[in-house]
Amino acid sequence: MSPEQARGQEVDRRSDVWAFGCVLFEMLVGTRAFEGTTFSETVAAVLEHEPGWEDLPRETPPAAVRLLRRCLQKERDRRQHDIADVRLELEELRAEPTSTGQLLPAPRRPALWAALVSVAVLLGGLVSRLLQHPASERKDVVRFSVEWSGSGRESFLLSPTGERIVYTTPSGLVVRDLDEQEERLLPGTTGVFRAFFSPDGAWLGFNDETDSSLKKASLTGSAPITVCEGVIQSHGATWGPDDAIVFTPDNFSGLWLVPASGGEPRELTKPDRARGEKSHRWPHYLPGGKAVLFTMGTNRLASWDDARIEVLDLRTGERRTVLEGGTSATYVESGHIVYRRGPSILAAPFDIDRLATTAAPVAVVDGVYQASNNGVGHFTVNPKGLLAYLPQARREARLVLVDRGGRARPLSPFMGLLSEPRLSPDGHEVAVRRSAANDQVWLFDIEREAFSQVTFEGDNIGPVWTANGEALIVASTAGASTAGLMLHRVDASGLLEPLAGRGSGQCPGSVVPTGQHLLFSAQGKDTKEDVWLLPLTSPGKPQVFLQTPANERMAMISPDGRHVAYESDESGQFEVYVRSFSGGGNKLQVSSGGGFHPVWARSGKELFYRVKLEGTKRRMMAVDVHSGEPIHLSRVRVLFEDSYNDFGDTPSFDVLPDGRHFVMIEVDREEITHFNVVLNWFEELKRLVPPQ
Repeated sequence: MSPEQARGQEVDRRSDVWAFGCVLFEMLVGTRAFEGTTFSETVAAVLEHEPGWEDLPRETPPAAVRLLRRCLQKERDRRQHDIADVRLELEELRAEPTSTGQLLPAPRRPALWAALVSVAVLLGGLVSRLLQHPASERKDVVRFSVEWSGSGRESFLLSPTGERIVYTTPSGLVVRDLDEQEERLLPGTTGVFRAFFSPDGAWLGFNDETDSSLKKASLTGSAPITVCEGVIQSHGATWGPDDAIVFTPDNFSGLWLVPASGGEPRELTKPDRARGEKSHRWPHYLPGGKAVLFTMGTNRLASWDDARIEVLDLRTGERRTVLEGGTSATYVESGHIVYRRGPSILAAPFDIDRLATTAAPVAVVDGVYQASNNGVGHFTVNPKGLLAYLPQARREARLVLVDRGGRARPLSPFMGLLSEPRLSPDGHEVAVRRSAANDQVWLFDIEREAFSQVTFEGDNIGPVWTANGEALIVASTAGASTAGLMLHRVDASGLLEPLAGRGSGQCPGSVVPTGQHLLFSAQGKDTKEDVWLLPLTSPGKPQVFLQTPANERMAMISPDGRHVAYESDESGQFEVYVRSFSGGGNKLQVSSGGGFHPVWARSGKELFYRVKLEGTKRRMMAVDVHSGEPIHLSRVRVLFEDSYNDFGDTPSFDVLPDGRHFVMIEVDREEITHFNVVLNWFEELKRLVPPQ
């Protein structure tokens, strides 16, 4: 396979000249020009190494060596252009006279000239066939895998030319040429994700969560340029031929459009809340830039496999359903729509003029990684027919009971993606968030070892028990696009009761022991996250409890109701602090060098929190508390190190009433160490799903 074919580029007659050179080299030497124990190793040898020229027989004529070198030039512009010329040179070489005017003598190794003469003869028929059937019409489908260091699965895409791939690492976006092992970090992309290419492949767009913006950066390494602000967490973007970008700015919005040069975005679609629409995401421009494919999800969707693929006509604003069931649709130049459903890529022929499929979809690739919580595709196709995708990998979680020495035993079976475990006041049940197309709250009965679902509509996160254990307070998007605090009865009635007006970033913290107030965090208008106090037993508006220029969140009140532990980044990184609930007394910094997720022991005599180490490693920390005014804390001590799941800015553990055990989340995650590549995939696609 020639270097250009290995890179997924167009092939022509020079690709067959390369293949001829490989065959001739093996006939002369007895070993292959490019060796590898696996296909991917062989491809790497083709791209990176030279044949063993020193292994050619000593009697090989210099002119034959020069010809062979021209056939095996990695840059095809420097390669012999036509196989017919190769044949003529071989025939002339056999009859070439020596300096004395005589023909070349027969060499000591007859097989050498036999090989050259035989190849020259055989090329006569080969040239004729190549002229009738150019190489560009005969493309073999080739599969191989490429090792990678990508940790984020949210950005994984091929350039339009197919020469490079982009993916997320903890340090930022990495650009890697497929024919190189070296990775190149794109400057200024730390903490960004969901990248997308410009049509010419010269620019990358991406979402920068650090300042909630959409940015672009040239692949030459220039500093990123802000396109627009207000992109809290992008759920897809596509760069059109008219130099406009269509994007989804958050988890609940429709499609928006902004010039790639920058400007004020305008809304293209608005989810119909009355019909239960949650968001329009993963947009993809169709050829010509007149329409956009996208995925539509509802607030009762259990899986993105059951979402709808729709198309928006940008000329008329008309929306219509293209396919029922699936996500992340892309139009490819073979005349198909391809999309993911479950662990498979499906394809259906598509009429660009009518904006409609012309035949039923067919599964064409199996074993693709699937994200349960956002519907991202995890595959990428370029216009030349090069497909790359992440392989299927296991990722599920369960509750575990961990003692103070870090020894754990399973508490529940594996149950999808779990987070935010919160124990009931009596310690018999665990409320937990389960991430899916819509995140829902479930209860796990410890004695019965059984799960039961509590919430069903919209996203419901951050469960907090009321003081009497009869209800849960959650941040819910049921019936709306932003979260509001709601009280959800856990009895058979399942009654849902609004508690406060909806606001940005509302998340429950803890209920005071008397049950009269709730501490919660919310995004301020002119500040970052602040802590608020909401009356529960009598009508009243939320009041600010703690507000500074920094982020304050995860407010956990002590069992005696006298002190509040919380996390703040006022020092430049998140640390755990304790202050008086009544507002008097001193504020104490508990952690040093980073800390998050404070949780009180039921006795009130200990406070626990977490510390991040390298990678997924964490430490469980503990400090003795001597209540009073002012409060006194002991020296902080390490209980154990672990790799249990910490999910964003939400509680990752809780403490049993005995104070000797923790409920935590164990994630069974299979690491993805490579991605799969299919060259000339359109040939297979046309065979499996013939265009109509």
